[in-house]
Amino acid sequence: MKLLLAQLKNQDPLAPTDSQAFIAQLATFSQLEAVQGTNERLDSLLLGQVSSNQTSAMGLVGKSVRYNSNQVHLDSAGAAGNIHVQLENDAANVSVVITDQNGTKVRTLQAGGHSAGPFDISWDGRDQNNQPALAGDYTAIVTASGRDGSKVSISQTGQGIVTGVSFSNGYAQPIVNGNKLKMSDLLEVDQAPPAP
Repeated sequence: MKLLLAQLKNQDPLAPTDSQAFIAQLATFSQLEAVQGTNERLDSLLLGQVSSNQTSAMGLVGKSVRYNSNQVHLDSAGAAGNIHVQLENDAANVSVVITDQNGTKVRTLQAGGHSAGPFDISWDGRDQNNQPALAGDYTAIVTASGRDGSKVSISQTGQGIVTGVSFSNGYAQPIVNGNKLKMSDLLEVDQAPPAP
């Protein structure tokens, strides 16, 4: 609108702007104003959506969740969470290589054969020399093979209680076992088990 008024104020009175060009410019300015209004409304909707997502994520605190993960947490008492595995087909051999945060191999576990479906593998929190491993987060790399030696597809999940939600990067990230999770990695949400 300011551009239009400036044009009217500064046009040559002896050669006024052509009326058709003036109408076309007026229509263009109207479209521009409408687009600006739409952008402002979209920004408001986006802020509202982000706020709604953050509020919803806070409802996860205290809930038990299952999520895509190959991480296993070892606490200061030497207790490690179970490694949750889902086999697509029957496997004759299942093995787990546990590595630390530097990628160094800490322990190899042989879990034997298992039928297709879910099962848990437990780790006693000890390294290859039967010494207690340091508390922290570890990666459990599970591989499985069939009787003919062919690779069996697997998926790994983690489980824990949501103790908080982080908004530091603009997205809601539930915190489980001290780790920030992506909302897209959540597979299941349940009520937390009652305290003993």
